[in-house]
Amino acid sequence: GTCGAFVLSAQLRAKGPVRCVCGLIGGGLATGAMDNAVRVYQSGAWDSPQLLLGHQQRAGVNGVLAVVATGGDEGQGLASAGRDGKIILWRDGAQLATLGGHGEGIEGTNV
Repeated sequence: GTCGAFVLSAQLRAKGPVRCVCGLIGGGLATGAMDNAVRVYQSGAWDSPQLLLGHQQRAGVNGVLAVVATGGDEGQGLASAGRDGKIILWRDGAQLATLGGHGEGIEGTNV
């Protein structure tokens, strides 16, 4: 069995420790993990998350440190911040924009 800090990673099928989780507008959730991936889980489809790839290893370290849901008439949106110094804006699974230069000081987001 799996125990300790790896329970959530195993349940959500992440390839690394899960660092952040946010609820999605309309249901479901998104996670950020130390494998540089954002996973989007829709309610009722927990076994098949949508994988959002855009963050990269930097200076030998990996990790998505924060995810936050955004939304509106245009569809479900997310913003993710990684240890690579990038904040990536996503809409319906597509990468919309990449903002650089936030450094590694970001630990979480609140909206």
